[in-house]
Amino acid sequence: MSAPQEKDRPDPPRWDRVYYQYANRLAHLWFLRAQGVDAHLLLIGFLGDTERGGPSEAEDWHAAYRRADAALGLPRRHALAPFIHHLPPDTAVLTTPASGGGFS
Repeated sequence: MSAPQEKDRPDPPRWDRVYYQYANRLAHLWFLRAQGVDAHLLLIGFLGDTERGGPSEAEDWHAAYRRADAALGLPRRHALAPFIHHLPPDTAVLTTPASGGGFS
C-alpha cells in the first residue's frame, strides 16, 4: 500500500469557520480595552443541555476553549485572559418562571 497522498488528507478545521464567533468576541474585547473601556467577556457554557448535546462537566467547556485558543494561536495565558470569565450553569437547576415570566 502506498503512502497517503497530500490530497487524501482532510484539511484541518479553519479557525475562521469553526472559531469565528469566539475570535470576533475576543477582537471586540481587545478593541474596547484599547479604547480605555473596562470591558470583560463572560462566556456562559450551559451544562447538561440535552437538547443541544452539550457537556455535563465544566472541564469539558474549559478544554473546548483551550482548543479554540490554540487554534487561534493564543498562548495559555495571554493579555486578554484576565478579562475573560467562564460561567458554567447547570441546566438541571434552571427552572421556568411562573406564567408572565420572561421565558417561553
